[in-house]
Amino acid sequence: MAETRDHVSVRFSDSKGNVVIVKQLKNPKLLYAPKNGSKKRDGAYGGFERCAVDMFESSGPCVSDKVCSLYLKKVGSDEWRPGWIKVHQQEGGSLVQISCMFYFRTFVPENVWYGFNYCHS
Repeated sequence: MAETRDHVSVRFSDSKGNVVIVKQLKNPKLLYAPKNGSKKRDGAYGGFERCAVDMFESSGPCVSDKVCSLYLKKVGSDEWRPGWIKVHQQEGGSLVQISCMFYFRTFVPENVWYGFNYCHS
């Protein structure tokens, strides 16, 4: 299934060991919804819908290098298969991509950190 109603957390870090953990991704901004081709939708949107592109904002410790490690943790019983994730950072008035593209395209196991560490490769 490409969508989920489960609680999803993310943990990412740079090669210098700076770690950011977001315990539950909430309040997404819908960037694209393929069902109706729109970039915005009226009403509440929970995120993680099939084939949609969502953006989540968080704050935390600064990363000083490119993000090279990213893990997801899903709590709930949905079988969920995300597509890809990339991390951006606010610099001035614009967003700058600070990670490679992390391709999942596989089911995320329940209640464990699952992802990729490219920091030492």
